[in-house]
Amino acid sequence: MTIAGKLGLILGLAFLGNLLLSAALAANLKNSDCSYTAIYLLFLLAWNFFLLKYLWKLLHNEFFLPLKRLQKSLDQHDSPAAGLNPLAEKVLDKLKEAKEREQMIADHSAQVIMSLTAERKILALNPSVYKQWNYPPAGLLGKSVLRYIFQDQREQFESALIEARQLGNALVENQIISADGNLIDVCWEIEWSESSGSYFCTVENISDRKNLERARKEFVSMISHDLRSPLSSIKLAIHGLRQRLNISAQCESEEAKLLSNASRSLNHVLSLSEQILDMEKAESGALALNIEPVRLSELFCEAMELVEVLARHKNIALESRNSDCTVLADRRRIVQVLVNLLSNSLKFSAPGTLIRLYSSEAPDHVTIYLQDQGRGIPLAAQKSIFERFKQVESKDSQRGSGLGLPICKVFVEAHGSRIQLESEENKGSCFSFRLARS
Repeated sequence: MTIAGKLGLILGLAFLGNLLLSAALAANLKNSDCSYTAIYLLFLLAWNFFLLKYLWKLLHNEFFLPLKRLQKSLDQHDSPAAGLNPLAEKVLDKLKEAKEREQMIADHSAQVIMSLTAERKILALNPSVYKQWNYPPAGLLGKSVLRYIFQDQREQFESALIEARQLGNALVENQIISADGNLIDVCWEIEWSESSGSYFCTVENISDRKNLERARKEFVSMISHDLRSPLSSIKLAIHGLRQRLNISAQCESEEAKLLSNASRSLNHVLSLSEQILDMEKAESGALALNIEPVRLSELFCEAMELVEVLARHKNIALESRNSDCTVLADRRRIVQVLVNLLSNSLKFSAPGTLIRLYSSEAPDHVTIYLQDQGRGIPLAAQKSIFERFKQVESKDSQRGSGLGLPICKVFVEAHGSRIQLESEENKGSCFSFRLARS
């Protein structure tokens, strides 16, 4: 029974008992018979004494004793709710378990986790700081975090702290000076807690990603300077050799074939290097486009002429539905998109099939379609084929550089559009993208 139920029962019994005894006492006095008056009074006093005793016991067990236990627990710096009731103890146990689990996660996290005071001093941190930065955690407590950040990046870090305090959170990348003097690339995720007046930070080591980015930049630099220049010189040398040997384009001598093969291979390598450079420029926002009004029919014709020999060799028909409309585009790069799409379709289409290049017009844009009757692209691979160096697994030897479709995506997106794909295995594929009308 609840406390309220017990109190209600006591008060009800007190009222009923006092009512009956008082009525009996009044009747006895009315009849002028005082022989039982003392007995009634004695019963009345005993009844009320019994009820008061029971009420005191109830209050003592339900109120005073828990308060005494609470005071004792406070004096012993123990849990303030200990002994109140089993439910409170159960809740406190769960909270304690959650706190211990949270602490365990923080202690075993690969990331450095720390809290900072408003004055940028390190308030607390997990053991990962020793694995990541080679500093013992105890040696960093109370010290300014700025002393461990590379000097040229401290102002940027200060700005991030201000942003976190204003907006609630912030991200910033910089370099930490490790105990052995090396620079470690890190990314800070900073949150400001208004209630505690401190910053909560998780610091991720991004050295591998930064090293990869630096290697990629060095690779691009090598292509643009160390590789392209010699290749261009070789191309000029081949052209000069053809002239010196008086070899025309129609010549079928052994020397002419060797020079033609060398020139064709050289042009392929130069084209690949050009595509890699264009993708890097697009990712860094440095890709410059020469947007001008261009007749769509001219783009179609130029692209189909460049793949016509390959189509005849594979016995695949090319069909183009010319349009008289004019679009706004970078002529060279849209032709490259069409050539890459056509080459991809030719590579994976069987002899005797058809590849169609056509368009549909709207008031403000034109949608260009390229449809083939090839083997199609599996649904699982359709999202990844526009990533560089990604290719659909095939049983035959039809492999390419893995750059054709990614460069299409880069050039189309540079025009403010998006390349789309609809494909079904063994039923062909259809690529499409939009260009603004002039």
